[in-house]
Formats: sequence, structure tokens, C-alpha cells
Amino acid sequence: MLKLIKYDFRRSRDRILAYFVIAILVHAATWYWNRHMGVQLVAINLTTYVVVGISLLLTSAITFGRNLKSYHRRLLPVSSLYTILSPLLLCWTLLLSVVIIATLHLGIYILVYSADFLPGNFWPVALNCILQLIWFSGLMLISIMFAITVANSVRVRGKIWIIIAVLVVLQNGLSYLEQLMFKSSLAGVESMFEFDVLDADSVRSGITFSYPVLNYWPMLFEAAVAVILIYAMNVLLKRRVEA
Repeated sequence: MLKLIKYDFRRSRDRILAYFVIAILVHAATWYWNRHMGVQLVAINLTTYVVVGISLLLTSAITFGRNLKSYHRRLLPVSSLYTILSPLLLCWTLLLSVVIIATLHLGIYILVYSADFLPGNFWPVALNCILQLIWFSGLMLISIMFAITVANSVRVRGKIWIIIAVLVVLQNGLSYLEQLMFKSSLAGVESMFEFDVLDADSVRSGITFSYPVLNYWPMLFEAAVAVILIYAMNVLLKRRVEA
């Protein structure tokens, strides 16, 4: 498994490193032109990290698609399940790297500006948001990989449209079922940034977060759907190899 992850990383190494270098340059330029801690500086930094995260997710999906088309990859004596899990674990590893870099970045800001600008309960809320973000990213990547697998399992033209159609049906169907059963759709997104900003005299920043109690049933349902999708992809890939 580790060898497959390293192989997938090496195939997209230059692109991945380019994302991180561009992010560092953007942050450096932003801090140079705006050295005062404020909403604009925080918004630009958060937007940059979100863009990098989305780019890494799409890169992992593209790597999976290339592996399906690679004749040499299909000749490797590895389980089809490893072919599915390798891009997923690579994506999660890269996203954790982004989180670590963002945490170090925040640490530098705290050393320069102090921690007075942070809300009183920032760390538990941030940790909760990060965990939900990583989970939702994994679910989204599994959905994209499933759509790619289905498209490559049929011998027709216009596979990109099949990918889009499968992905739209899957996401909307999952959202509808969650809303029907749990009155909540896509738990990873709906409650990820769902919090209230309240005034607090005891906090130096003057604000604190009121975070809602999470409903874990939709997330368990999503986990079950993810397992089913991985199983279906494994079956389709085995048939593709046997054919």
C-alpha cells in the first residue's frame, strides 16, 4: 500500500509541490502588503488554503483516473482494493499536510500579533471543522472515483458527461435520503461552518463561537454509503481486469 501511495505521489509530485509553492508565495505577498491583522488578511489566507485543498482533491481523482487507463498499472500484482484506497489515503495525507502548514502559519501570526484576535473557543471549533472537512473531502473523492470507475466500465464516447451525470445523481440522491431520514443533508458540509458569533466580555477578542450539537447519524449513513461505493468499485475493477 505504501509503495502504491509513493507511486501515486511521484506521478503528481511536480503539480502537488507547485500548489504548495504558489500558496506560500501568495501568503508571503499578502503579508508583505497587509501587515495588520484583520478580516481581509484572514480571508485571503483561508481562501488560499481552501483552493489548495480542492486542487489536491482533484489531483488525487485525476491520478485515480490515470491509473485505470494505465496498462502497466493493471499488470501490477496488487488487489483492486489497493488501487482504490491508494488515492484516498494520499488525498487525506496531503490534506493533513495543509492543516499542519496552516497551523504553523497561525502560530507565526500568534507570535507576531499575539493570540488576542482569536475567539475564546477557537481551538475546539477549529478541530471539529477540520475533522468534518477531511471526512467530507474523503466522501467527495470516493464519489468522484466511483463516477470515474462507472464511466470507464462502459465502452461509449463522452465519458466526461457520464462522470458528471453519475456524480450529480449520487450527490443529490445522498442529500435527499439524508434529508428524508435525518432532516439533515450532507452532514460534513451542513454543520461544518454552522456556528454563531456571540459577544463575550471575558474574551480579549470580544467574540466567541456557539457551536451546534452534531448529529452523527447522517455521518454514519455516509460511512455506510462510502463502504458500498468502494465495494462496487472493487467489483467493477475486478471485472475490468478479467476482461
